[in-house]
Amino acid sequence: MSMKISCLPVLLLLLLLLGIVHLSVAETHPGDVTVLKNIKAAVAAFLPQSSCVASWDFSRDPCDSYASEKFVCGFSCDAANPRSKRIARLELDASGYSGAIPRSLGNLESLVVLDISQNSFTGSIPSEIARLRNLQKLDLSGNKLSGALPQSMAQLNKLEYLSVANNKLSGTLPVSLFSSMKDLQRLYLQNNQFAGALPTSLSNTVNLRYFDASHNGFADSLLFSKLPKSLYQLSLRSNAASLTLDSPDVTRFQDLEVLDLSSNKVRGPLPSTIFLLPSLQQLNLSHNQLTSISSTDHLDFSNSQLVAFDASHNNIRGSLPVALSRLNRLSSLSLSSNHFTSRIPDEYAKKVAADGSTALPLARLFLDGNYLQGEVPSLFLKPLPNLISASFTYNCLKKCPASLSFCSGSQRPDSECRY
Repeated sequence: MSMKISCLPVLLLLLLLLGIVHLSVAETHPGDVTVLKNIKAAVAAFLPQSSCVASWDFSRDPCDSYASEKFVCGFSCDAANPRSKRIARLELDASGYSGAIPRSLGNLESLVVLDISQNSFTGSIPSEIARLRNLQKLDLSGNKLSGALPQSMAQLNKLEYLSVANNKLSGTLPVSLFSSMKDLQRLYLQNNQFAGALPTSLSNTVNLRYFDASHNGFADSLLFSKLPKSLYQLSLRSNAASLTLDSPDVTRFQDLEVLDLSSNKVRGPLPSTIFLLPSLQQLNLSHNQLTSISSTDHLDFSNSQLVAFDASHNNIRGSLPVALSRLNRLSSLSLSSNHFTSRIPDEYAKKVAADGSTALPLARLFLDGNYLQGEVPSLFLKPLPNLISASFTYNCLKKCPASLSFCSGSQRPDSECRY
């Protein structure tokens, strides 16, 4: 009998090792458990039963791998250091969670990813979020957050991804916000109510690749001097930026692929050097106050990567730039609603037809709403080998046959054409 009793501890140990018997022991850091409970309480007013947070049943330990039926999703624990039992990722599903972000969230000291995007959280961003010193990704986008970005966020010096897009945030960005964010690669601020100038500390984000601040109220005349030259994509459309493009700072962006400054107050001439940025593929400067395009006839475009150029709805005068037809990869060109007064160059028609060359043909050509004169190039009147969307309407063209779909629509009256 004593032999059997003494064997029980050994047998139990074997069963535990084989996973047949499991002892439930609370191991998750108590402070982290409290934060999860606070989150569930904050969204309890509207908590769909199919949501991640609804599955959080604190009768079991959150980091316990055997509790998957109780904590099916919404967070994960530190796999690199399993003994720590700390929450490393908090990634809520888009289930319409609402309420304020709990201030205790700042107690998740091991958090690397915080993503509560595409929900309905309200109120301000708590300053306590700055205590998440290990955070690499912060995504608060697609909520109803209001107020300013807290100054304390400048302490998140390990961030690689930051998005507060599609909220109701306002005010100016803190001057030192980006002072220590040298690892930041993606920054999304679009669709808020931010105003004022961009902070000079933005130049410290030396690894920034993607920056979107569209649809805000940023008014900045020194934009390019504040941005890091590492950018691949820059979108600042629909703001109040009053600036010119003839600054030498523009030529620093050798890796820039997309530049969208549409619907701002960009004024003055468009320097031809912008077409020589070696990586630029998309350039949108529509709905601004540009007055001219500097001569491009002398430029070598053989290495240009530009695919789409939109300078519509400006005040550009003079002749249509013939040299744009030499952009081998250009397939979309819009110069609508300006004050161009020349003929339509034959070179544009040859670019549409590709004319046996290795260059890509123009698939989109919009010249409507100008003061273009003369006849439509004869090549446009023949069957074209490529499909094209185009418009030459509301110009001063004398022979623009209605049978040509590009021409169908009114031309300007003679009184306007004599302006």
